[in-house]
Amino acid sequence: MKKLTFSALAVLFVFSLSTLFVSCGEETAKEDAKDTKEEVKEEVKVETEAKEETAVADYSKGKEIYASKCQACHQENGEGVGETFPGLKGKACDINIVANGVEGTAMVAFKGQLSNEELVDVVNYVNHAWDNNFDDVTTADIKE
Repeated sequence: MKKLTFSALAVLFVFSLSTLFVSCGEETAKEDAKDTKEEVKEEVKVETEAKEETAVADYSKGKEIYASKCQACHQENGEGVGETFPGLKGKACDINIVANGVEGTAMVAFKGQLSNEELVDVVNYVNHAWDNNFDDVTTADIKE
């Protein structure tokens, strides 16, 4: 009877140990999976941010509008002609001046000639042409 009790206790002890090791292994595996998932999320975030920073905006529509509406006065290189047609190189372009013109100057209002989206396109082109690096504008920036 002693041998049977001892054997039963040994089996129970081995079963308890194996259950303990298996459950510990499951928790470790779950934690490892969670850590790996977080690492992958972080890598994807970093890669996405890097792609966004290197993405090149397309100002081709604005360039076409500038060539047809602005270039004759402000020149192809954005340097303008004297005080009558001021240079745009190195200066932020004001969407409200482009839209509404400037009374008493040669700057005419383009809001009747261009849609709001076209006004935004040309201003964003000027704000990024000739090594300019100014903020983009939106149609919400146009004031009546």
